[in-house]
Amino acid sequence: MRKYVILAACILFGTAAWGQNAIKDIVAIIRGKDVVSCSYSYVMRGSMPLKISGTAEMQGHRYHTTADGGLETYSDGTTCWVVDRKAKEVLVSVAGESMVSHLDEYIPYVHISRFDGKNLSCTIVRKDQDIDLDFSASGITLTESSPSDDSRFVFDVSALDSSWIVTDLR
Repeated sequence: MRKYVILAACILFGTAAWGQNAIKDIVAIIRGKDVVSCSYSYVMRGSMPLKISGTAEMQGHRYHTTADGGLETYSDGTTCWVVDRKAKEVLVSVAGESMVSHLDEYIPYVHISRFDGKNLSCTIVRKDQDIDLDFSASGITLTESSPSDDSRFVFDVSALDSSWIVTDLR
């Protein structure tokens, strides 16, 4: 699953570079100081078919995503929280190596079919990792934010009541 998050980040947040042939510039923007936000969807084909859509925002090594069905993922670059509000469950783990550090390896596999500055459609095929997916992002924006402001990338488990199940694997 981690490789799909890395892959989605590469194309999801890479669209703000404002150019179809600027994937290396896209990676530089992801590693930058601005928060990149959008709505996204992707369809993965192959041995593990999957269809997901939601919203995402990312700043450097930090991110927050929501997926249809209510699953949310927060990461401040050190800790990762996966939140299922319907089930009232939170899984806390070490964020591990940042997904941003793996973006370069996916650059050759991204094939952009449409980009207009705010919307993107592309395909990623990497047979050696069983990746074959169509990805789209819409409403792409860049927002200035302090690199020290982690609030949107942290989930506060101390604010939960006793009906929640919190599993901390750190």
